[in-house]
Amino acid sequence: MKLEKTRLLSAFVVLLLGCDGASGSGKPPSRTGTLIYQKVQKLYAVDMATNKTRLALNLPVSSESLTGTGLGPNGEIALAYNSSTTGPNSRITIYKADGTVERTSQHQSMIETTPRFSFDGSKLTYTISVYSSGANKRYSTQVTSRDGTGLYFYANSRSPSWLPDGRLVYKSLNDNNLYLSNADFTKPSTLIPNTLGADAPHVSPDGTRIVFSKIATANAPRHLYMLNLDGSGLRQVTTSQYGEESLAVFSPDGRELLVSSSSCVAAGSGAPVFNDSDVLHIIPASATMLDIPLGTNSGAPSEQRDESGATRCSIGVPSWR
Repeated sequence: MKLEKTRLLSAFVVLLLGCDGASGSGKPPSRTGTLIYQKVQKLYAVDMATNKTRLALNLPVSSESLTGTGLGPNGEIALAYNSSTTGPNSRITIYKADGTVERTSQHQSMIETTPRFSFDGSKLTYTISVYSSGANKRYSTQVTSRDGTGLYFYANSRSPSWLPDGRLVYKSLNDNNLYLSNADFTKPSTLIPNTLGADAPHVSPDGTRIVFSKIATANAPRHLYMLNLDGSGLRQVTTSQYGEESLAVFSPDGRELLVSSSSCVAAGSGAPVFNDSDVLHIIPASATMLDIPLGTNSGAPSEQRDESGATRCSIGVPSWR
């Protein structure tokens, strides 16, 4: 019988897996940086060194929809909103680390992905869309300055990710491969081999590796893969038996991956009920063919819970830097 999918309150869980790629009760590696995630109308920040969580922002209830939240190098947060009202179709608001607004920029297109800060914090990149004939969307990669001024534009592409030197990796919708831009965006981009069908790429902090999601064959689950920036060393990271992984981002030191997988399983007796939210896991970046347990019924001994004892799942794309 097909399990019913129900929209429940969103929450958050991190499943900690040992450095050897297997779950266990061993002490997790020391961590750095901040992780942010969304739960309904709130953004939470986790100090990954201490595993302490704080409320970062209260999100106002409005007719706009929150598309994504990007974390900057100095704790600033960029929130992308889309609106169905007349006038500008979207906006990006940057909040300083203390929660005050730095600036808001209005945009005439829909924002489709999380706005990502460049490593130096001076630029943002994200996917935009506009409607063409009928209900068809055309996707493009947009690069703006921090104040919202448009700088560069890649047509028919999506899912950009920064390198430390200011270049971009993005997916071309012309041939379904990943491409690498040059630093000033003035020359043609370079095809990255072995990336046909890749999606949601994220570049390691040292700029040498790319993790991405991919459907290996028709009607197969989506899993994670990794390769070097030049296309060599292709490796399948996950091969989960009952679920699939939609995206991953590197930890600040590049040793681990924060993974979003389907689906969050609500606690209770009887058959599990699935949220529309994703479960978040932390796995070793060195993992190969790792089976991530499905939802919260995996019984993993290192599974974390909130102070009420309930397991948590996440909505939106998390950020860790």
